[in-house]
Amino acid sequence: MGPPPLIRFHPRTSPGAWRILRCAGTVAIVLLAPGCGEREEDTGNTPTPDPGAGPSPLSPEAPPISLPEVPPSTPPAQDDPSTDGWETEVLAANAGQQLKTLGNLFFKKGSADLAALLAPGFTCEP
Repeated sequence: MGPPPLIRFHPRTSPGAWRILRCAGTVAIVLLAPGCGEREEDTGNTPTPDPGAGPSPLSPEAPPISLPEVPPSTPPAQDDPSTDGWETEVLAANAGQQLKTLGNLFFKKGSADLAALLAPGFTCEP
């Protein structure tokens, strides 16, 4: 008998997934590495505040700036389907109102008597 066979580890993920992970890591390093360097020294292009000019407008010691009041905006006018020629929308709105009224009659206790809605002599058996 010879030596036992070598046991090889086979990850359950596909080799393509490892390639994608490696590429994503490389891209992340390339994009983030330039921001990790030392900060550049002040080149003198930014103006320095004059010490006798008072506090900066953004400092806590600066006086509050008063902003003009903005009038409330009016809501936009809604379209009227009946004037725009949308007959099906008007029909659906009217039918919805009638169905809601009927639903209140059927499902709310103490509402109207249903016999008034039915034809005289109407009978129904289960």
